[in-house]
Amino acid sequence: MIEFLNNVSPILLAFMATLFTYSVTAIGAALVFVFKKINKNVMDAMLGFAAGVMIAASYFSLLSPARDMAENLNMNVTIVLFISFFSGGLLLYIGDKLFNLFDKKLSKKTNKENKNKYDVVMTRSMPPESHEIGIKIKKIKPCIKWIASFGDPIANNPYVSLTKKNDHTRFLVRVKRFPKTLVRNMLRKYVTENPIENKTIKYSDMIIFNSIEQQKYMLGNKKKESIVLAHSYYDKLYPKNVKKFDDKIHITYIGHLDKIRTPKLLLEAVRELKQADINLFEKLEVDFYGNLCTDDKLYIFNNELYDVIKYKKQVGYLESLKIMKESNFLLHIDANLSLVNNENIFFAAKLADYIGSCTPIIGITMLDGASANILRDINGLVLTYSKSDIKNYLRKIIYENYSFDLNKDACLEYSAKKVAEKFDDMVSSRLGVK
Repeated sequence: MIEFLNNVSPILLAFMATLFTYSVTAIGAALVFVFKKINKNVMDAMLGFAAGVMIAASYFSLLSPARDMAENLNMNVTIVLFISFFSGGLLLYIGDKLFNLFDKKLSKKTNKENKNKYDVVMTRSMPPESHEIGIKIKKIKPCIKWIASFGDPIANNPYVSLTKKNDHTRFLVRVKRFPKTLVRNMLRKYVTENPIENKTIKYSDMIIFNSIEQQKYMLGNKKKESIVLAHSYYDKLYPKNVKKFDDKIHITYIGHLDKIRTPKLLLEAVRELKQADINLFEKLEVDFYGNLCTDDKLYIFNNELYDVIKYKKQVGYLESLKIMKESNFLLHIDANLSLVNNENIFFAAKLADYIGSCTPIIGITMLDGASANILRDINGLVLTYSKSDIKNYLRKIIYENYSFDLNKDACLEYSAKKVAEKFDDMVSSRLGVK
């Protein structure tokens, strides 16, 4: 090896040595892209190693030549080396302290300026990325109060869990997709969803939930400053002097439906009623505005229910409010979560819009949970996932003129004005922010 190097050009040797040192330095620096966070003990060890390397470099590049020069000048070598080494360390120490002092003053000034501009920052999921912004703001500007509002759970969402459960029961049919789906779901849960939700709960100053059930589900035994703030409606958006349909009874559903949140039981009940009364279409019309899954559309078609069940296109928000006012009854359907949870934790924002219309609401939901409790509070009708119950009440509505009125005083508690007042009071009293 030595003989080989002796025969190599000095210029080439210098190039090879430079390339080697550059490569080693680049590889070492590239480790920052591998680790997001480094253990403190590991960091201390790396800093100690780096310090050793720099001391060695200082000796061979600076102290050793200084020693030789001091000897040639008949100077005290020990004193020269001590002063040189100590002075270098002292300068680094002073520079570090001055930098920290400057950084603290700048941060304090910036925080003071920001405090004058912003007292509170509020984030809301979905999407969960909103809370990621809140986490970063809180770490940079801890003096700013952070309120995190959860529309739905980010991690361990019962609706998502039920969807996955149904998908995985059919994995043998899709064996090629299953491993990929499983890996994707695991990565999403443990790398994205859980960390965001846990950090949000940990670092936020206050959390807003839209139902007591959601609050209990997400916090469990965790002690955290939180409030329950319901979804609200804005009464000025609803049209005035709207007449109800009087040609027949119109039951209206507005919103998204799928294989999990499905009207299948209602469709089956209507089918049996139509078998008993061929002229049912003259008395009843059930309108679905929004999305219906293909299975439900086929069921309507195959059972010739399209004269009673009307599938209509999506409408704008303001138009939907007008339709709510015109309808005789409004239909609310929740996913049956009994396989994954013992109660429904979700308060759909659409239900608040329903409440604002003051139109009687029929809810097909779990008997325990947010929707059921809200409907009972406003004197709505709560039906379980039973075809016979649904059919019996439809029969009463169609043939016995069964009806009911919502409790208007209870409905007012879900108005934007009332909810805003509650929000202001709670934030002011608990966070000291006006």
